[in-house]
Amino acid sequence: MYVLGYINYKAHQVIEKSKMPARALDALRNWRARRAAITEIEALPDRLLRDIGMNRGDINATVTALMGGRDAQAAAGTDTAGAPAGPFETACC
Repeated sequence: MYVLGYINYKAHQVIEKSKMPARALDALRNWRARRAAITEIEALPDRLLRDIGMNRGDINATVTALMGGRDAQAAAGTDTAGAPAGPFETACC
């Protein structure tokens, strides 16, 4: 009986330690929201995408930039310092 109680106690400790932190859950929720938006936009016909100035290749980068994903700066065309990312563009002043 003592052994079963000890195993139950240890199992409870492992479960408590393995809970995902709030940041990880927020990241998962944001990723799911971005994927849902991408899926909805991908379902639009090409004509509607042209009407809003997009093509199929732009969907992922545009949604990521607008919803602030992990690669939002790269999709928006800036590096981590906020300077333009293009080779011919330079930060001014």
